[in-house]
Amino acid sequence: MTFNSKYFAIWVPIWLVSFAIGFAIVHSVIGRGDNNSITARSTIAQADTTTKLAPPTTNEVTRQATNQKPTSERNLLKEKALAEELIQQVNSSGEITDKQAETLGKAFVYSIELNKLTSISNKQVELLSKADRIELNGLTSITKEQAELFGSCSSLELNGLTSLNDSQAESLSKIKFLSLSGLTSITAKQAASLSKVLSLEIDGLRDEAKGIMETVNKLGTITDEQAELLSNICIANDDQELRLNGVTSLTDKQVEWLSKAESIQLNGLTSITEKQADFLDSSWWLELNGLITLTDRQAESLSKVDNLNLDGLTSLTDEQAESLSRVGLLSVCGLTSITDQQAKILAKAEDLLISEACQPLIDKYKKQ
Repeated sequence: MTFNSKYFAIWVPIWLVSFAIGFAIVHSVIGRGDNNSITARSTIAQADTTTKLAPPTTNEVTRQATNQKPTSERNLLKEKALAEELIQQVNSSGEITDKQAETLGKAFVYSIELNKLTSISNKQVELLSKADRIELNGLTSITKEQAELFGSCSSLELNGLTSLNDSQAESLSKIKFLSLSGLTSITAKQAASLSKVLSLEIDGLRDEAKGIMETVNKLGTITDEQAELLSNICIANDDQELRLNGVTSLTDKQVEWLSKAESIQLNGLTSITEKQADFLDSSWWLELNGLITLTDRQAESLSKVDNLNLDGLTSLTDEQAESLSRVGLLSVCGLTSITDQQAKILAKAEDLLISEACQPLIDKYKKQ
């Protein structure tokens, strides 16, 4: 095939022009891209340089020496030092201003101890109550409004108070950790309110209970007033034990009061009424080691006690044995003899303490 010179003359110029235009376009695009890249890289470099040279602000946590505390921690330490200084000032003067109360209420401290204060306004209590733990043991009285404001605290000491009213006790019952060791008296309603406190310290009332028990055990008798106060103390603080082993007789009403104790010892009693047995059936720990005999109904009532001590009993009926076998821990060490049937019944007890003379027979049925 021969190439026509006419076609060659026409198309060569066209190709050359097309090639030139294409080259120009490509070069223009690439050139602009390079310029943009250079500009971008320059901008980044400048920004990087600016970032590296810019000094750290006071709020930044920068990489510093390992023994240097972060700014935030330094501020908290300063705040704590200021609060401690304020606390010292207030305790020295015996007075507090609203501004001081506001600062302390927000302070980063574990405890605000203002035990030299003898008076405080409702506004100051409101400001201080924002703190988790407060000690105000110099106060001898508080208002109804103050008790309500204190209710938002997590931990509070008011050991200077010697008495409360029912409304104040209910407000303070919202506190988790409460110390009222100055109280010397308490009503049943106040006790019921304070029993809701997670951790309650009432050392003054516990000392009062100890004094009553010593007096009662020495005299052998107890008054209604003494029994009621002991009852209220036990309601407020369920770990208060009553040891009244010197008492030789009690009325039904006195037993009703005393039965509010979870742990009670009445080993001086030689007999009880059926109503008294009914009152005592809610006890967690009960000692009636002075009883020599029981009725079947009394045994049925006492079978609801968690831990029962009847070491004075010398004999049991089958029905009494059946009832008492349901007690969690039963102590009947005074029994010197039991029948096979009674041994078979008592062997079902979860935890049984019995005399050495009766133990072999119990063991016999436990193995069966």
